[in-house]
Amino acid sequence: MGKPTDIPVYYKRDFSCILRLFACSMDGDGRKEIGFPDYDWVARFHTWWDAESYTASCIGGKCVNCFNDGGRIRVVFDNHRLSPGELRVEFTALLPDGTYPDGNDRVVVPGELGIILTREAAPCPSAVEAQLMLPYILAEVPVLGHVELVSDKAVYRVPVTVAPVERQELPPGTVRVLLRHTVILDRGMGRMRLIHSFNTRPLSIDCYGVDSLRRLAGNIWYFSLSVAYAKSSGAEIDLHTDTLGAALLGHLPYGSIHLTLDSMPRELHPRFWAAGKMWALEAAGPGAVHIDGDVFIKRRELMEDIAAPGWDFIAQHYESSEWYEKENVLFDQRPGACASRGLDVHRPGAYNTGVIGFRDAGLMERYLTAYKEIALELSRECRDILDRDNFLTPDVIIEQRHAHQLCRRAGVRVKLVLPGESGHGATATRVGYQHVVTSCKFDQLDKCRAALLAISPEIHEKTSRLCRNISEE
Repeated sequence: MGKPTDIPVYYKRDFSCILRLFACSMDGDGRKEIGFPDYDWVARFHTWWDAESYTASCIGGKCVNCFNDGGRIRVVFDNHRLSPGELRVEFTALLPDGTYPDGNDRVVVPGELGIILTREAAPCPSAVEAQLMLPYILAEVPVLGHVELVSDKAVYRVPVTVAPVERQELPPGTVRVLLRHTVILDRGMGRMRLIHSFNTRPLSIDCYGVDSLRRLAGNIWYFSLSVAYAKSSGAEIDLHTDTLGAALLGHLPYGSIHLTLDSMPRELHPRFWAAGKMWALEAAGPGAVHIDGDVFIKRRELMEDIAAPGWDFIAQHYESSEWYEKENVLFDQRPGACASRGLDVHRPGAYNTGVIGFRDAGLMERYLTAYKEIALELSRECRDILDRDNFLTPDVIIEQRHAHQLCRRAGVRVKLVLPGESGHGATATRVGYQHVVTSCKFDQLDKCRAALLAISPEIHEKTSRLCRNISEE
């Protein structure tokens, strides 16, 4: 029983043990000792009979059957009543993470300790020490600073874990971004440019009954998975965001990060959550293809199909859009706002814009100008209803229904990632495409995290470390 290197301890005697915790280091130099954890944890010890166990823990700063011994865990086995056999541990870390309803990400790690409880007499051990290798997500988190998210319910501190993004004024026609290095983007139309936008202003208000912290952390996870899929499909992707968004997503492997959304008008109501997409498309120029942060392009063939020539406008799919009518409680307050710009808010038909891009510069200008003018007018004139209706989604009218009507009037070449008027789910599975439904995506974060861990453990690690350190003031 046991290995020659195991430390023997007579099973009826009391003893103490130093439990050293290690994790993979971020710099790839191997393992790194963590020290006494600053998060809550529980360690359950047992031998061959799992039901017979001994527990040490530290919850809320209160330690049971253990103490901090010079920065390491010392477990005190006092009257433990464990049976003879190889001593094992199940170590549970309770990591603060707002994406979970109970506020904790529960990480459980089983392991051998190199200690054997014997029936025979054993020499008194001069020192009993065990080691446990934990997932790299439990390593220390280097934080350079913090920014704040001020919501209608609380103030949250968001860690900055990468070098800050800086802006510089450049001549028209170029975009320059500093994120560790300088990137100058070609604004020609010779190649497709994939872009994300992350407008953090909607995080400041109640939306769909999901609190700001859960939406904040959830968005970080979905953007992380979207980037991972894009990279695995052979695409480069850029981010257009604001200062807070750069702190939240700056750890992701974007080609460049632009603080485009810092220039959005402050009077624009945050209920227009797609506004960031419009400013991003304008900054990136014709030829860029925007995908939402909860859109996953899983196959290189689909990416190549999107980049192929032959279209003036691209979107995800057509939908009849009858359910959009509930949004007209807003637009019927100011019927002229849309009608004067050629949009019939009650006419069925829309393009889902989980994917959207323009190669026709004139079409893009008309579309973006109309969106901005309508959104700003309604922000000024209908602020009361925008403030009080937490389930209002006006963008489905001025973003998606408007796109369909404008393209039909202009007679442009439209490409749909999921063509046809039905069967989009089956088509999406076949071509390797997924767009998570907004109303339920925050209930599916476990699937998101599991998929990200399988595709890119490195991105999963960095995202976990960031989310663990978002705290409420």
